[in-house]
Amino acid sequence: MMDLGLVNTKEAAEILRVSPSALHKMRNEGELPFVKLGRKVFFKKSSLAEYVDSKQQVNVTGETK
Repeated sequence: MMDLGLVNTKEAAEILRVSPSALHKMRNEGELPFVKLGRKVFFKKSSLAEYVDSKQQVNVTGETK
């Protein structure tokens, strides 16, 4: 069976280290892509990694925060 790399809301919140309600807000504001299958909502692990990468910042001395 093929693993699609999908996680549910609770698992995605744990990966991003935010609350499920914060994740829900991010989803509703279009900040984070999601997959809806029937009534269930899932997040692709690859999308979560891309989101984290897009939030990476560098300070003025060139060090990553």
